[in-house]
Amino acid sequence: MRRFFLVFLAVFIFSVVTGITLDEIREISKSDPERAYMQLMRYLKDHPGDEKALRLGKIIAAKRELMKNQTISDAVLKENTRELIKKMSQLKNINKHTMALIETMLPDFYDTLRSMVLDFSEEAFKVCEILPERVREPEGLEREVVDRFIENPLGFDPSVINKLRCMNLSRLKRKVSAYLRTKLVEKNYMAASRLVEMLSLSLPEATQLKLYSDLAQQLSTIDVSSMSVEDFEDLVNKYEKITLQKEKLASRIKAIYLMLSERMDLSFCEDREICPEIRKVSEVTNVSTSSESAASKTEILKRGFDQPWKTALFVILAVATSMTLVLIIIKARDPKRRIFRIKKKLERDPMNPQLHIKLASLYEEMGKTEEAMEEYRIAYKLFNSERDSSGNDRS
Repeated sequence: MRRFFLVFLAVFIFSVVTGITLDEIREISKSDPERAYMQLMRYLKDHPGDEKALRLGKIIAAKRELMKNQTISDAVLKENTRELIKKMSQLKNINKHTMALIETMLPDFYDTLRSMVLDFSEEAFKVCEILPERVREPEGLEREVVDRFIENPLGFDPSVINKLRCMNLSRLKRKVSAYLRTKLVEKNYMAASRLVEMLSLSLPEATQLKLYSDLAQQLSTIDVSSMSVEDFEDLVNKYEKITLQKEKLASRIKAIYLMLSERMDLSFCEDREICPEIRKVSEVTNVSTSSESAASKTEILKRGFDQPWKTALFVILAVATSMTLVLIIIKARDPKRRIFRIKKKLERDPMNPQLHIKLASLYEEMGKTEEAMEEYRIAYKLFNSERDSSGNDRS
């Protein structure tokens, strides 16, 4: 009995010393798949029904076959999913058999691909163009597309979305359209219109957005001094076709109306939606101002002549008030202060070409020609850019 125990102990110690675990075989496969394969064969002789060993065998077999492709062999050997996707972007095509091997070796492949798409990785977009199978789009991709574009229309090109051949583009675009509708406020109309055009989105407001965008661009470049009555009537007609919120357009058209009404007959506008409102406002303002000023003058004169010291005090206050107003006006018209205010506005709205034009004009007043030319160039680019634009679940 003692002899049997000693033999058993010797065999046990030998198996512990010379044996190898599945985790060790997996690590060996990351540097030498052939050696790992031989070690696994020996392991399976002693553990023929081990399910984990059989799964590892499939992984090593997939790795050995994938490594025949020199482009991706290094990433396959290291089992680095992100690096593999970057290398796959250099391939011209990928067949279903190859993808089955990759899924066997790297179950996280599609999750990683979706993550890279959400980061707008160029390699991920290229892989999507050649994948033989469709995958579900990343959660939140539609929000990333819309928010990034609205935040910086010139710094992000959403047309790259059309490269996502491995995803259900029609469904993705429906999700983009639905989310875009939640962002439709007047300050986003221009960007939304361009996004609709670039992605060919089916948006109920698409026509209205285009009308708004076209009129906004026209108003931003129009030369009021050369306008005729017919030109202004055309603006009013376009304005009235827009049913979206349009306060910014209204304020601009009102300003043009006031300028034009000083030198031409705009009676055609009396029964229109926007012009009578302007006329009433200006008439009421003029009447109320004149009546109030007349009444105040009468009252002041009446009180002033009753008590001479009050008259003197009134004169002193009037002079002081006038001087203060003059100083305020001088400061307000100081180009440096105006430049400071415009730069503050540009920090909030850097893509506004009108602000760049105003800044250029102020630089010209100060004789800063180079700075003025730079601001004009920026405004020109912004105008041109606006004009040119108008999950691993297969499904």
